[in-house]
Amino acid sequence: MKLLNLTLLFWALIISVSGFAQEPKSETDGTSGIKALIDSKHFVFMAESATPMRGGFRTLSPGYTLQVSGDTLTCDLPYYGRAYTAPINPAEAGMKFTSLKFDYTVKDKKKKGWTISIKTKDQVSTVQINISAFSNGSASVYINSTDRQSISYSGRIESKK
Repeated sequence: MKLLNLTLLFWALIISVSGFAQEPKSETDGTSGIKALIDSKHFVFMAESATPMRGGFRTLSPGYTLQVSGDTLTCDLPYYGRAYTAPINPAEAGMKFTSLKFDYTVKDKKKKGWTISIKTKDQVSTVQINISAFSNGSASVYINSTDRQSISYSGRIESKK
């Protein structure tokens, strides 16, 4: 009887552990999709959190985005930190702008990722955006502006809808 109980326990353990096992992902799972979005310059960064230079980590409500649509860059992200010049229009208090002239370069990282550098040419203050994107869709955005302290965001890269 004891041997039967141990055998049943052994098989129950094997079955429960095998339910958690996952097949290894191939090298191309997710990688080609994210890479294709980055290369085509048609993607949306969905911000989930912000980390200003001064102050702590802040979780963001949904809806804050950075969109790259071919020759258009649209940034609608909140800003927390020190601004060296105040905007004339209070509605433009966050990192909100649209750029039609910008440099866009992509470099491969060593571990299934890419670094995207964007530098605006048609804004009052020069904005440098560095995006670290990974094959699983996660990304971080670092924004440096001439009239504000730097800020970083964490979130996901998705296809533009």
